[in-house]
Amino acid sequence: MKLPSIALLLAAAILPTGPLLADETAPSDFTEKVLRGMEKKGAEAVPPIVISPDARDFRDVEKAQQSWSERVLVRPALARFEARGDLAWKDDAVKFLREAPPLLFGERAIENPYQTNENGRRLVAAGCDDPTVLVLAALIDRLCGIDRRFVEVCATKALQAMEADPASKAILAYYANDLLAWAYHHGGFPKKRPGAVEKTIAAAVRMTEDGSFLPEEAEIYIRHLYRNSPSNELAAKMIDLAPKLPLPLWARQTIVGRSEITVAWASRGGGWASTVTDAGWQGFSEHLAKARVALVEAWKENPKAPFAAQSMIKVVMAGKGENGETVQLWFDRAIAAQCDYTPAYASVLWAYRPRWCGGHELMLAFGKACAATKRYDLDIPIAFTRACNGIVSEIDDWPKFYQRPDIAEVLMELSEGFVREPSRQHQLKMRQSLLAVNAWLTGDFKRAASALADLGGPLHSESLSKLETHRVTEAEMREEIAIANSAVAAEFKKALALYE
Repeated sequence: MKLPSIALLLAAAILPTGPLLADETAPSDFTEKVLRGMEKKGAEAVPPIVISPDARDFRDVEKAQQSWSERVLVRPALARFEARGDLAWKDDAVKFLREAPPLLFGERAIENPYQTNENGRRLVAAGCDDPTVLVLAALIDRLCGIDRRFVEVCATKALQAMEADPASKAILAYYANDLLAWAYHHGGFPKKRPGAVEKTIAAAVRMTEDGSFLPEEAEIYIRHLYRNSPSNELAAKMIDLAPKLPLPLWARQTIVGRSEITVAWASRGGGWASTVTDAGWQGFSEHLAKARVALVEAWKENPKAPFAAQSMIKVVMAGKGENGETVQLWFDRAIAAQCDYTPAYASVLWAYRPRWCGGHELMLAFGKACAATKRYDLDIPIAFTRACNGIVSEIDDWPKFYQRPDIAEVLMELSEGFVREPSRQHQLKMRQSLLAVNAWLTGDFKRAASALADLGGPLHSESLSKLETHRVTEAEMREEIAIANSAVAAEFKKALALYE
């Protein structure tokens, strides 16, 4: 192995970067208290994750989404292309229509949308003016955080094209106006935003009536309605509008319940409890009580949809459960409908934060239960890493946390499991990168070095984001791994101790 230069050794010595330095750093009293608390309470605090043989997973949902996308987005756009004759950008647009919807409307987090985003931007630059392509290009660009102005231009052009084509589905208007509202908000045009929000709300109603969603596609409608966090304005209006929509009762009540939760938090505000006014607490309590009524009815009407049960986790978290209802009860009901419904896992982890109805020991126990499923074909074990991320965000000695044997063992086992999983070989670079980073976090420098060797190139963007949360660069991590695996590792640690 080529050893790092003296300059790199010195740079590593003065940078408090990672696990190599952890045993030289005294943890704070708060960190010690947190870690001791997690050691006292074991996995018995959370029951095992039970995955019903009949439960759906992301593949079932994505199959339905694909059929919907083909009917509502792809085929109408292809028909427009044919009707317009020879278009210079037609072939690229057809390819984009095939690759963009699965990225945007899939159940899993998007792994790397940047190439698709670049394809969309090239299409727009080439003069593509099809409303579906423009909306999809804007959605992906917003996701990538590239250019607010590009999003605004695409959404505006899409709406202009829809005005010339009355057959355009309202789902396109819904997304286009929502994109405009976002662009105005982040672009410093607050006076323009209310108009875009009003049009978004109107489109949300129209798309239940114009064929954007068939009667049997109520579940897909809800997934699109809540693809992004709904605005307070949309939620407030939907409380009154949802009961009149041509949707099944369970869907209408799900929308009402979720809207009531949003309005409840708007009433309370996002500050500390001590900053909430009496009127804020009253509105919070009243709207959550209404949310519970609507969501319980929605779940009873259709327990095979995960939305109401997942939303009830938030209600119970805020202290509005009744009849012995617990976070665990509603979580179990949510995953009985879709075993890998990510919002349910996220809601439990948030509910188990110390500020609500749990503590770090509960977060960790829940994460371990998820990892114990070993379902690497699903995203369930990832809840363990999210639990760790949540805990680390609230303590100040993350190296000591990750080097705990029980945490390191689970983190490395699931990292290796994702690398080996046959259905994830298209993610191999990302999984190898995360394996390297996680091995470094746990202090397993030999495994980190072998993972980097297997990777054979720069880290995937997903793992870079993880490093950034710890204020560490890829170069610093690689230097530390190289030093730890070199012949001078022991001497370096001694020198560092003397330096401190």
